[in-house]
Amino acid sequence: MAVGDLRDGRVGQDATRCAWHACTPPTAPPWPSRSYELSPFMSFLTLVTVAVVPLAAALYVVTSTAWTAVERAALYR
Repeated sequence: MAVGDLRDGRVGQDATRCAWHACTPPTAPPWPSRSYELSPFMSFLTLVTVAVVPLAAALYVVTSTAWTAVERAALYR
């Protein structure tokens, strides 16, 4: 088969591959996805995020302020 041949609207390597293999679409896995099991609890993930992110921001501000104060005290001696 030449590269320019058309088969099922495909050109070149795609046409050759489809001629050798049955062009079937991928199928879903036989097991259910874990997201279906976790979906009822995903709303609580927002609550955890809302609780943790401000604490992380506060820890960052306190740490960087303390570091700056110690650094300035050490450098200006």
